Amino acid sequence: MTGVARAQTPVASPTPVRRIPSLRIGASSLESAQGMDAMWLASLVYDAPLTWNAANRILPAIYSPTTFQGGSNIGLRLRTGVMASDGTLTSLHHLEAAIEQLADSESGWRFAWLNDIEINGDTLWLDLSRPDASITATLAHPSMHVLVNQHGTGPFVPQEETASGALYRRNHLFWQVSRPHIDRLDVIEISDDTQRSIAMATGELDILPNVPLLDVPMLANEPTVYLVGGPSNRLCHLQVRTDVMPLRDKRVRQILAAAIDRAALVKIATADQSQPASTLLPPDDWIQDVETPDHLSPETVRAELRDLGLPADIRLHLLADNADSTLANTAVVLQDQLANCGISLSITLLDGEELDAAVRGDEYDLLVSYSEPWRDPHELVWPLLASDGVNNWSRYDSVEIDTVLRAAIALSDREFRIGRYSRLERIILRDAPVIPLFRPHVWDAVSTRYPGYTALPPTTCRGLMTVLPTST
Repeated sequence: MTGVARAQTPVASPTPVRRIPSLRIGASSLESAQGMDAMWLASLVYDAPLTWNAANRILPAIYSPTTFQGGSNIGLRLRTGVMASDGTLTSLHHLEAAIEQLADSESGWRFAWLNDIEINGDTLWLDLSRPDASITATLAHPSMHVLVNQHGTGPFVPQEETASGALYRRNHLFWQVSRPHIDRLDVIEISDDTQRSIAMATGELDILPNVPLLDVPMLANEPTVYLVGGPSNRLCHLQVRTDVMPLRDKRVRQILAAAIDRAALVKIATADQSQPASTLLPPDDWIQDVETPDHLSPETVRAELRDLGLPADIRLHLLADNADSTLANTAVVLQDQLANCGISLSITLLDGEELDAAVRGDEYDLLVSYSEPWRDPHELVWPLLASDGVNNWSRYDSVEIDTVLRAAIALSDREFRIGRYSRLERIILRDAPVIPLFRPHVWDAVSTRYPGYTALPPTTCRGLMTVLPTST
């Protein structure tokens, strides 16, 4: 698929016109405060203090970090002349307010070791009670956006709601001089995944961020569209309740993890637009020498469950998000695979507040969901595995894991951190509170009329910054 996408990518005109009058952008929802589309749309208007490039390297944006002092202090300096879209100069106090707001939210775990914030001259200092190698990733996270009188410093300014969505105008005060090249964005809300992809294929849209995975093959064969993206570090995972029978027995959880045929799962559930995953973190990236168990045949699973004295028909209840077709598909494929192993899986598909209520009401044995994309592994594993993690729906409580999680960010040395995360993976494979399934690809679709869209990690609109028109 990557080869197909590269072959489709057009060559920019050597003498492009200076401006693009307008682009039409597809979105699943304009109201949701969560999810990939919501993060992409927020990046139109707001900047985080730091940013990242295509190699996932964190870079200065409207603020730049100074050197660490002993690993527990970090200073941030403001880029000169950065204005919000209303013309107000951005200050260190605006950054201070953004940090305090995030620290007081559900994402406050990102600043768990923040003692104090002090502004000294041209530098804002974060005083940490202990070193935190993940802090720069937090400062680059989309939720870390800086508000100035409720305005942003991003490339576009929201103007008004329209019959089909919302209108954004170019921020002529944007701190990246001369950018964006686009005067207007018409964001068109199309809730149905298939209809949104069809609108892209028929030319009703110019850009479709976060293409539904099941529609990638169709758009890859559309000559008027090119795809930008590919493998991501998002994780689709199965969270397993560790406080209910028979899942309280870690051997049962291990058998469940080994019973899943991940290669078959991704082929059916995501149109082969994912990479099967047996570990939380990608091998040879943040972990080394971690041996994963072999896949067990249905006959072997039945025999091992029988040896544990369990009944011939184990009944479990799975929750999944109905708003994402790949998660619904994953639930159905898991149901089929586990049925062959003597495990009866009932499925409830919910979305929005109903899903949140069911999860918080413990109305499940298994929960399948996606993680956010992450810059630092701490962003993935702490919410899932820490005893007080905000997404620890497994009810997993391990002093051993809590200790490893804290140690893994104590030093910025990569080899040290790889050692800690490798140990964490071995513990999770042993205890199986979370079962990794696959890492989905992430694609943005762009009309061939507008070449130059940059491949960046997901959840940012900044690939738009290099888009060029081919004609007036």
